[in-house]
Amino acid sequence: MSEPDEFALLKAWRAGDAKAGNELLRMQFGPLFRFFRTKVSEDLVGELIQQTLLQCVEKQEQFRGDAQFSTYVYAVARRVAIGHYRKRRHEEIDPGSMSIADLADSPSRLLIGAEQDRLLLAGLRSIPFDHQVLLELHYWEKLPGPALARVLELPEGTIRTRLRRAKELLRAAVERAATDHRMAPATLDDLAVWAESLRGHIGRERPPTS
Repeated sequence: MSEPDEFALLKAWRAGDAKAGNELLRMQFGPLFRFFRTKVSEDLVGELIQQTLLQCVEKQEQFRGDAQFSTYVYAVARRVAIGHYRKRRHEEIDPGSMSIADLADSPSRLLIGAEQDRLLLAGLRSIPFDHQVLLELHYWEKLPGPALARVLELPEGTIRTRLRRAKELLRAAVERAATDHRMAPATLDDLAVWAESLRGHIGRERPPTS
């Protein structure tokens, strides 16, 4: 759905059209499923999606319309994920230094057959949370720099440097996890191909929305 349609739905929703709101939020279910599926156990994904969508409904007036609605949704989802781990661990969470491997009690199981995909997933979970979010939104959702800056609450000028650093960290993490060095990505372009493959696996796991 194009950007004008997205804003038309939002405008109708704010005017009281519940069907428009349901359609707008339905559009976000798949991306939110991918977002949370790599960060929490399978039984928590639905709960966190619901929390995110509920906050989007309750705080819809905070969305100023100066960015795509999906950018706003990802920003809410990031805060929901951080809040989940903060509550679970009863401590402050630093998303710039702590990884899912640090935070999660047990890894989230994904039905992945390819060794490269398993290595990439392990690598993503071992780098700082915000770096993981940055890479997933960059590779999977194709968010541009300004949108990434909004989601991560960073100055737009730092995104390119942060993205380069995140790729370096991920590549190093995958290389450490590989039992055979030949399995490690030869270039950053390889990481992009692997990322698309992993996205496909997660998409096939997605449950129906109805």
